[in-house]
Amino acid sequence: MSSRIQFDTATLTWAELFSNGRLYAVPRFQRNYAWGEDEWLDLWNDLCRAVDERTVHYLGTVVLQERDDHRFEVIDGQQRLVTLTTLALAVIDAILTRAEQADAEDRSSDEERARLLRDRFVSFKDPASLHERARLRLNANDDGFYRTYLLERKSPRNPAKLDGSEKKLWAAFEYFRKRVNERFAQKSTSDLASFVDRASQSTVLIRIGVQDELSAYTVFETLNARGLELTTTDLLKNYIFSLCASSETDLSLAQDQWQRIVNLVGLEDVPEFLYHFALSLGRTPTKHRLFQEVKSLIRNREEAFERLEDLQDAATWYVAAADPNDSLWSEFDGVRPYLRALRLFRADLFKALLLACRQGIRDRSVDAAHLLRLLAFTTFRAVVIGRTNTANVLRGYQAAIQRTRLAQRWTVKSLFAEMRELYPSDEEFRAQFAITRLEGRQKAKLARYILAEIEAEAGYGARDFDDGSLSLEHILPENPGRDWSHFTRDDVERDVYRLGNLALLEPSLNREVGSGGFDAKRAAYARSSVGLTREISAEEWTPESIRQRQDRLSELAARRFRVDFGSA
Repeated sequence: MSSRIQFDTATLTWAELFSNGRLYAVPRFQRNYAWGEDEWLDLWNDLCRAVDERTVHYLGTVVLQERDDHRFEVIDGQQRLVTLTTLALAVIDAILTRAEQADAEDRSSDEERARLLRDRFVSFKDPASLHERARLRLNANDDGFYRTYLLERKSPRNPAKLDGSEKKLWAAFEYFRKRVNERFAQKSTSDLASFVDRASQSTVLIRIGVQDELSAYTVFETLNARGLELTTTDLLKNYIFSLCASSETDLSLAQDQWQRIVNLVGLEDVPEFLYHFALSLGRTPTKHRLFQEVKSLIRNREEAFERLEDLQDAATWYVAAADPNDSLWSEFDGVRPYLRALRLFRADLFKALLLACRQGIRDRSVDAAHLLRLLAFTTFRAVVIGRTNTANVLRGYQAAIQRTRLAQRWTVKSLFAEMRELYPSDEEFRAQFAITRLEGRQKAKLARYILAEIEAEAGYGARDFDDGSLSLEHILPENPGRDWSHFTRDDVERDVYRLGNLALLEPSLNREVGSGGFDAKRAAYARSSVGLTREISAEEWTPESIRQRQDRLSELAARRFRVDFGSA
């Protein structure tokens, strides 16, 4: 297949877009109608301004894939086209409502105006079959309601009970009907028809025609980076469903399974999940080529169902990776502390390796706690303290993933060997730890975690960093008073957020000492249940005291966060 992206562009008015018998179809599995009052108001104001000031309004782009002569699939831009058509229907309804109250001659003229507008923008009568053909077909969920009510000028029995996009479609029609009636209350039906005619000539869209889904994806990604997530999801969903559409049973099964995946992961997070899933299979996707990478894994109906099953299983693990309390972990001892740590570190790339290892964890050939300890401690050393860049972290994980795919037997130890370049030595770690600063409220929880882990390593017992029983104390206060005049302004700026200046302390004692002097603080520290805090017993607290304490903490941290699984 050629790697060239083939497309053509043209600038068309709304009127030209719907001319020459062109028919448009939103793919049946595309997103439902989603615009709301903010978008309707913007469109209405823009069209009115364009008509009143005789200016041109740029409405954006539509990405179309030609299926055959005069028939196009709307890859992107369906929200605009549906809304424009709904506006046209509201004007047609206003004309016909007046026709019903007019005399015979005016009624005939009004009905003719409505028919001409309908032919141009909404639907026309096929000369061969004499059946009405809609110029725009909506997706599978919305089209039935659109045809039954909006096209037929029927009101649903109870609009309040409409669901989701059906409610939005009806609300859009009602919104434009109200606006039209307000603007044209004292105007004629000729003015109504003229408004649509002039608006359709003043509204300009850029039509981008593409030959395949990959081209559509690439074009849309370039035009609208914010739409990348939903577009990746929509294109993959459409592609999978198209492979399963030869039978209603297959299609229904595929739809159900896809929905279970979306329900597990959440619609907005599907692209991120797919990225980690592709990584877990040894692929090297970029987020800009995600659709191509995943599509290449699915070539036919059989592979579509196999991959859907695999995706659903992977989704279960992916979601559990972010939740230490997920029921999936109930059968694996010792994993929750490491999952809590990874969540605290805001780590994501580890999920790809976890997905690659899930079968080994499930059949107990790999110890889940050992694996998650490797992932948590490597992340802590390399990323949290070492600040290794994402590209190097990714390379380390990809090497480990390849080991799971190519080796007949692999262990946590062999994965560690693949990731060794990512893992700082004790000497490197201590040097970086000794200068670490954790500034701001967002880092307070991380500081409590580190100090609680070091507390355990020092032999004082386990403490929960996040149960509310311990607060974070700044020995040199963040806003020091006269008792701290021996610290210069530069000293305070450099040292106040260093780990050597931080301690765990009961909230009641923390409130008691406040920003007072060191003598009062030291007396409170002696009453603390936290061993490392009781150790703070120097005669005075100086920049050198902070440096020495941080050096001691770095020695303990190097032992606590060391990866050494032996033959694991």
